[in-house]
Amino acid sequence: MLIRTSLLAISSLAVMAAFAPAHAKKCPQQVKSAIDNAYPGAKLESCKSKSGMGHMGAKKAAGNYHAKLDTKDAKEVDLILAPDGAILVTEQALPTDSVPAVVITAFQTDHPDAKMNTAMRQTDSAGVVIFEIGSVNQGNPLASYYDQNGKKVKEDSQRQSMRGQPMKSPAKTKGG
Repeated sequence: MLIRTSLLAISSLAVMAAFAPAHAKKCPQQVKSAIDNAYPGAKLESCKSKSGMGHMGAKKAAGNYHAKLDTKDAKEVDLILAPDGAILVTEQALPTDSVPAVVITAFQTDHPDAKMNTAMRQTDSAGVVIFEIGSVNQGNPLASYYDQNGKKVKEDSQRQSMRGQPMKSPAKTKGG
């Protein structure tokens, strides 16, 4: 009976492992634990090895992990984590009307004809915040990055979030 129960338990574990999401196999336990501690109840959508830290201006670091998750309050969050589970960068979409006025003013000064359609807030482990403004300027997608004081940090003509896809705003903007 003991052997039969043990075989049944081992078979169940093998079946569960076979049907586990692919990201669960790629994401080290320390990284999963860090995500669970920082975002209890969040659903891990994917976790894969990444060579850099996003748009925070940090040097590329092989061995980091990019995790995509949906929080229990239905927000999409992207994380870049070190192999030991330290959260290096957090990126979260926000309504464009939540971007600080100084950042909006700087963006509008730099791109008077551009239409701001998305915004992301990126925060590194030291608390440095960068706002990523997604827009269309003369028919071309554009991502502009500003610090909290409205100083331009970077600009990309090929706009993608850390999710590697066109960014979407989580809420309708005023007047839009």
